[in-house]
Amino acid sequence: MKRFNSKKGFTLIEALVAVSILMVAVAAPITIAQKGLSSAVYSKDQMIASYLAQDAIEYVINQRDQASINNPAFDWGEFKIDFDICTDEAGCEIDTVDPFDSFLHIRARVGEGEFIKKSFDSDGEFEFYGYNGTEDTKFLRKINMDFHEINNVEGLKNEALITAEVTWPGGDGNNHVTIHTLIYNR
Repeated sequence: MKRFNSKKGFTLIEALVAVSILMVAVAAPITIAQKGLSSAVYSKDQMIASYLAQDAIEYVINQRDQASINNPAFDWGEFKIDFDICTDEAGCEIDTVDPFDSFLHIRARVGEGEFIKKSFDSDGEFEFYGYNGTEDTKFLRKINMDFHEINNVEGLKNEALITAEVTWPGGDGNNHVTIHTLIYNR
């Protein structure tokens, strides 16, 4: 009678258990790496959106400052008229890339707005974001302004609430960064 020695190799069940353990050991780090990569992409998009929102606010502040420097009799009413297009609910779009003839870079926002485009300097090193770029991005920017007067201990003062919102698709589908800033007449 011939006897079967079971000590010579793995059984089918032992082989399946070993393969399952190996799959779990390999899949876990890949899943963690994928989630880390997704988080990095989201963080990059959020950072770009924050910069784009702050860029629009800084543009408005700069326009106010330049108007008051160039005109000692700075008129808040004229400044308000220049940005009147940004006061309705649809908001406006501001192209901050080209510093020449600044007020021509403010336009009414139509529908969801126009996607911001990216362009590069002549060396291809630095990125610029505006509406006249060469490469489409996924970012939409909306600027709203709310002008009003306040009465404080110094008397009547004009102020404007600037709201810059940048949205982009991806992840949960509704990503946005919103920045609010108050500015005052000088």
